[in-house]
Amino acid sequence: MKKKYLQIFTIIFFCAFILVMDAFTIANKDKTYSELEKRKLAKKPKFSASRVLKGQFQDDFVDYLSDHFAFRDTWVNVKSNVDLSLGEKEVDDVYIGKDGYLIEKYTDEDFDKDQIKTNIKYLKNIVNMASENLGTKHVKIILVPGKETVLSDKLPMFVELPTMQEYMEKRLCDKVNDSENVVINLKEPLKKHSDEYIYYRTDHHWTSLGAKYAYEEIMKSLGKKGTDGQAAGEEGDSDTSSPDEDKKDKD
Repeated sequence: MKKKYLQIFTIIFFCAFILVMDAFTIANKDKTYSELEKRKLAKKPKFSASRVLKGQFQDDFVDYLSDHFAFRDTWVNVKSNVDLSLGEKEVDDVYIGKDGYLIEKYTDEDFDKDQIKTNIKYLKNIVNMASENLGTKHVKIILVPGKETVLSDKLPMFVELPTMQEYMEKRLCDKVNDSENVVINLKEPLKKHSDEYIYYRTDHHWTSLGAKYAYEEIMKSLGKKGTDGQAAGEEGDSDTSSPDEDKKDKD
């Protein structure tokens, strides 16, 4: 008898939970962007008979519900914390790296080789046009490496970088660069400081220290001096701010 009552209570509780969550979801105001996930959220799909028959409305509505159900950010945080406690090394295409670093996952399939060729072709045309009008020494392309490239030592074990990034870098330098060194590649200069706090742990941006090193390399390549009057690369004041201080600066 007790078992029967327990089953009934479980069913009632489950149905009540679903109804309450549905009520909160309906009353909840739709958002267009998720600050937590740094992405746009699905919009409410428009109803039409043709879209229903094709199954498009149903698919879009599922995406919409998954992006707007009540207390979504809380549930996402709970799931992430559970995954971390279980020792997961990857959550929603984000690697859980060493020292608390979160690094976005990329594979060769994420790169469109034909699009890369087209983009480099157009970029070369722009460089040629600008060089004719301004002179080659006044035209520069700054090649900014991704966080996963500079902090590759922070990636989980057995994770390899996509080879397409090396392909893109080499092709860009081969097609656009010349004797005037049009391309300023920041990869190696930043990798020299990979043991320092040059990237924020939870996103892909430079810290103020990382931006300083990039600035110094750019100024050095241009043969110019920094804002303190010193030639780039000379000894001077350095950014010694802690991760917490940098976070305040970023906020």
